[in-house]
Amino acid sequence: MIGVELDHKERVNLWVVSMYAPASPPATVDVAKKVWKGSAWQDKHPDPARKGRDGANSNLKGYDEFRSKPITRLGVQCIDDAKAILGHLIS
Repeated sequence: MIGVELDHKERVNLWVVSMYAPASPPATVDVAKKVWKGSAWQDKHPDPARKGRDGANSNLKGYDEFRSKPITRLGVQCIDDAKAILGHLIS
């Protein structure tokens, strides 16, 4: 299962359950790990400057495959990075 978030100008976010994320994604991929706390995700290591806006795409809560599990956001900016990640996920 993969979630795709398209509403960012500079990247496309690929959301995956953390255990399936590549251990060493390309260096140009923006990686954020999220953990389930209560009824939503939060950054594993929250940044106080973000004032609580460090969660995940709440639409993922609708899917049993994601809900309550640690997830990883992989922000890709180029096709080659997306292909590398998708290749890892299907292998």
